[in-house]
Amino acid sequence: MENKFRLVVIGVIENDEGKILVGKKRSDSNKKLAGKWHFVGGNVLPKELPEEAIEREVLEETILLLKSIWIVGLSTRRVKEWLSPSEYICTIWFYCLPKKNFIAKASSDLEEVKWIEKKKKFFLL
Repeated sequence: MENKFRLVVIGVIENDEGKILVGKKRSDSNKKLAGKWHFVGGNVLPKELPEEAIEREVLEETILLLKSIWIVGLSTRRVKEWLSPSEYICTIWFYCLPKKNFIAKASSDLEEVKWIEKKKKFFLL
């Protein structure tokens, strides 16, 4: 059996005040995270670099432009076939800084975005 991988990018976006951006997936979405808060991110498209994917996903979901991005982590997990057509998901975690004077707004498949306090026990950045 051939191994199948889905490549995903997730951005931990920190503003000048040290707060982290999260988005709430639209409640009417058919996606697993419907109605839940999460970091911004998504799938890497064919022929797209992960760095391009995180910039695109952040722009699509929050109308926010990034000035700096760094890869800070990589995680993989096995997915049961009934949850996903992929057998494995490989997630690349990015630490991102937004461009100044841009305001994050919910767009695309988000119904709300907000900046939250960074909790040291959750972040090693």
